[in-house]
Amino acid sequence: RQLLDLKPNLPTRLDPKLISRATLARQALARHQNLQGFEPTAHDWLIATELNADRRRHLLSQLQRPDHAQLPKLVVDDLNYRHSRGFGSFPIHGQLLLDQLNTCLQLKPDLRNQENFVNAYL
Repeated sequence: RQLLDLKPNLPTRLDPKLISRATLARQALARHQNLQGFEPTAHDWLIATELNADRRRHLLSQLQRPDHAQLPKLVVDDLNYRHSRGFGSFPIHGQLLLDQLNTCLQLKPDLRNQENFVNAYL
């Protein structure tokens, strides 16, 4: 049955604060120790955010493409982490472009002594 002339008691708009990227990201980070609460489409902007070491490692393990300007810094930061398994431990390491490898080398010169890095460079 239809009742005419009744005003609906339901909202007709979503509150932008409740669905903002910042709010949704904060909720996802509160629920998970890693980045499980994010879709792969979020990787592009997650790279530019400040992540703790475990979340950074999870992000590096999920990346499929090396097309991020901050990627060399993320890789080197991870290599300096005490639980790092070294260069080559994530598939993205093997996909780094020559310029990115050079940036990694500038940030961490001892990479030239790591076999996996040398193989990727060649």
